[in-house]
Amino acid sequence: MESWALLVLAGVIAGTIAGTLGAGGAVFLIAALAFGVGLPMQIAGGIALVNAVGISGSASITHGRRQQVDVRTGVTVGAASVIGGGLGGWLSAYASERMLTVVYLVLLLVGLASLAVPTDKDPSSKARSILPIAVIGVFTGLAGGFVGLGGAGFILLPLLVRFTTLRTHVAVGTCLFAGLFGGIAALVGKLSAAHVPLLEAAVVLVGSVLGTVLGTRLGAHLSPVVLRRAFAAGLTVVALRVAADLVGLLPRG
Repeated sequence: MESWALLVLAGVIAGTIAGTLGAGGAVFLIAALAFGVGLPMQIAGGIALVNAVGISGSASITHGRRQQVDVRTGVTVGAASVIGGGLGGWLSAYASERMLTVVYLVLLLVGLASLAVPTDKDPSSKARSILPIAVIGVFTGLAGGFVGLGGAGFILLPLLVRFTTLRTHVAVGTCLFAGLFGGIAALVGKLSAAHVPLLEAAVVLVGSVLGTVLGTRLGAHLSPVVLRRAFAAGLTVVALRVAADLVGLLPRG
C-alpha cells in the first residue's frame, strides 16, 4: 500500500512541476522513481513516458484554451521528435543501467547549460524558418526517447525561448503540445521492449493529471523569471543526486 501511495505522490509532484514550468515533469518523475522508489532506469523511463503523454495532453488543452500554444511551431517540433523519439525508445532496450543513468545526467547538464545562455532580446536574430526548429525536435525526441523523457521538455523549453520568437508562457504551452508527438513515438519503442508496467504507470498517471491541473493554474500567476529560476534550481538538485549515485556517495533507495 505504501508503494502505491508513493507512486501517486510522485505523479502529483511531476504533474504539478510540468504544469507550472511547462516541462520537467518526466525528469523529476524518473528521479523519484529510480532514486526514491528504487526502480530500474528502464522501468522508471517507461512509466515516465506514459506520464509524459498524459501530462502533455491534459496541459496542452488547458494552455490551448488560453491561447498559449503556437500550433505551427508545436507541430514542426513534434513531427521531427517522432523520428528521434521512436529511435531513442528502441535503442534504450540495448543500453545498460549505468549508461542510461550517465545519459540522464548529461541531459540534465545540457538543460542547465541551455538555461544559463542569456535570452536574446532581439526577435530578428531568432529562428523563423522550419529547419532549425525541426533539428531541435529530432534532438530532443532522440534524447527523451532514450532515457524516457518524452519530448525532453526540460531541454526543449529553454531552446524554444532562446531560439524562437515565442514568449515564455507561449513557449511553455507549445513545449507541452510538442511533447505529445515525441512522447507517443518513444512510448511505442518502450512498449516494444517491455519496459512499461501498465498498472504502475496508470497509478502514477492519475496523480500526474491531478497535479497538472494545479500546476497550470499556479504557473499562470508566476513571472517568466521565477519560472526560469525554479526550473534551474530543480534541475540542479536532481543532477547532484544522480551524480552522487554514479560515484557511489548516495546509493539508490
